[in-house]
Amino acid sequence: YGNWKRFSSFTDSVRMDVALNNSDVHSRTLSYIIPGIPRQADIMLNGADLTFTGTVNDFNGELKNIVTGGTRLHGTYAVKGVTDIKKAWFDLDIPSLSTDAFSLENLAYEFLSQEPDTAIINMLHRAGNMEMALKAVGEMNNFDADLNLSSPLGGIAAKAEISSAVNNGIKFDGTVEVEGFELGRLLATNTLGEIYVNGKLRGTVSNGKIDAQGNVGVPLIRFNDNIYRNIWISAAYEDKSVNGRIVSLDPGLRLSMAGKANLRDSLPEYDLTLNVKNADLNKLGFNKRDSISVITGDIIAQASGTNPDNLNGTISLENIVYTSSSDSVATGSMLITGRNNPQYKFLSLESEFADARFISRLSYLEVFDYLRHVIYDYIPALATGDTHHAYHRDVDEENRMSRSGTSRFKLNVKKANNVAAIFVPGFSIA
Repeated sequence: YGNWKRFSSFTDSVRMDVALNNSDVHSRTLSYIIPGIPRQADIMLNGADLTFTGTVNDFNGELKNIVTGGTRLHGTYAVKGVTDIKKAWFDLDIPSLSTDAFSLENLAYEFLSQEPDTAIINMLHRAGNMEMALKAVGEMNNFDADLNLSSPLGGIAAKAEISSAVNNGIKFDGTVEVEGFELGRLLATNTLGEIYVNGKLRGTVSNGKIDAQGNVGVPLIRFNDNIYRNIWISAAYEDKSVNGRIVSLDPGLRLSMAGKANLRDSLPEYDLTLNVKNADLNKLGFNKRDSISVITGDIIAQASGTNPDNLNGTISLENIVYTSSSDSVATGSMLITGRNNPQYKFLSLESEFADARFISRLSYLEVFDYLRHVIYDYIPALATGDTHHAYHRDVDEENRMSRSGTSRFKLNVKKANNVAAIFVPGFSIA
């Protein structure tokens, strides 16, 4: 025929009824009739029952007992207008799909032609066996989809509407609901427990540029064996710039944070304002020594960088009040300033209780690790468990630090006893 137009007498007029029972089918065969299956994938479907009814340009069918590795699915499909694939209409309904991490790892490799990320694979193994249901209807660039996923960790339900946008772009509008998902088990941390989430996301993708707006509500999350409720997050992303806001209405953690981040340069820039109306440090797990440990105040941060060694900017703490079972301490204003690059480190603190200045050519990680052990030796009350032990640098480390240049630290203690008592009850400075 030479081209699709001359082939139309066959594609639109010749009806076929095909049934395969208990058959082995390769994914490369299906890629010719099911959009989205890459030709290079090497996946064998075993023991499949398949039906195909209609013409090449208008067909439907059923998939039964489709098994590959640990994945099994059942569903129906219908496709119209496949000769113009960009405008082809499809209806895919998979009410039952079960799988496991080993199978997903293999499928991801076949579809992506590269090794999946190890961290993601580890999370999939922790998630256990999964059950999914998928429904998608529309054209390649204009369709609606519903996804429901369940595992031993909990359930997730998502809906999405995909449509065309200007400049060959894609517009998306979706929602997600998470019901009692064991987030801590998924991330392999004991700090987090179950979480409930209601989220909405909409935006566009065009010419490699992403613009998006989202709102997330967290009705409940377990953190450090305590339950927190009524947390709300909203954010907008446009041209590598993020504007966001977080509000927590939980009685044990009442706060609001608003800020923006400029991600256009290699060193991101941040401008954040945090208002803490009530943070119960005992409930949060940061201070278990005192049953009453509450902090309030404001924090304003304007900085750039990705880690302490390249962080530049200021952090201002205002109206900080700490309340314990024995006292209430107001620290007044504190200003922390950082000016750092690979060759030079500068960090200063200005406050009513103490002023400090640190200058060095060493990384903060090296210096703080050294100071932490020295402080434990001279102030044992700060140490917990087996962390109190002498720290002695060997000759090679001493020589290396000497070659790197000296470090200078200046401390002027003013009225520090009340502030020190926040961290070590009963501790005082002479």
